[in-house]
Amino acid sequence: MSVFPSGYSRARFMPAVNYQLAQRFLKHVVDPAFLSVKEELASFKADTTSGNARTVMLGALGRVVTEQMLTDMSVAFCLSIQASWERGFRGYVDAFAQDLPDPKAEADSKALPWPTVTAAFNRLHGVVVNDLPGFDELDLLNKLGNVCRHGPGSTMDKLQLSHPQFWPAGVHRGYHPSLAGFVLEQRKLHDFARSIESFWRAIEQMWPAAPLPSEEDLARMEAEVEKALLDGTAIFGKSY
Repeated sequence: MSVFPSGYSRARFMPAVNYQLAQRFLKHVVDPAFLSVKEELASFKADTTSGNARTVMLGALGRVVTEQMLTDMSVAFCLSIQASWERGFRGYVDAFAQDLPDPKAEADSKALPWPTVTAAFNRLHGVVVNDLPGFDELDLLNKLGNVCRHGPGSTMDKLQLSHPQFWPAGVHRGYHPSLAGFVLEQRKLHDFARSIESFWRAIEQMWPAAPLPSEEDLARMEAEVEKALLDGTAIFGKSY
């Protein structure tokens, strides 16, 4: 059974911060970017059906470039969401362990092997992370992030067999197999963000009721959030 940190705890506030980051990243970055590029793509398609030969040619070229931009943008956003999720999870385990304290779990939160980090979470919380809402989808996000970051390898080979929908035109063995024919739709990024929210809300509900924070606690929390954002790290976490 889990023993939660008593009194003021950085870890207590992290679930809400982590799922709000995912929501706001979609609202302020992902969705506006997709809207802009799709509008541009529509204008290029119009250019290929009207005007002189030069206009048609430039429109066709612009369409090809913009379609590739959509693919590259999807890959970049997948990496961003996955990195934010992983940093948030590691940062949460780190903060929870420090607040107890639990030196072994704190060290494990910084380990490179992902199973070591999840095992530390399981031990701290007294639950199996794989059983929590949204985790199956987040496990897929981790695998996609690996493919987008590293390209060809065993993870990509397995993913192409288990999730062929990300390669709707079939697997291409070309200049960069992970990107050739790879499609990650905007709605899938929303699915990942919803899974992040479901996961962290479940964690949030595990915490016992707490008294209202003091003004000193609120000031400390605000300072730590501001420092973490300025440092470019996950909230209360570190870069890995």
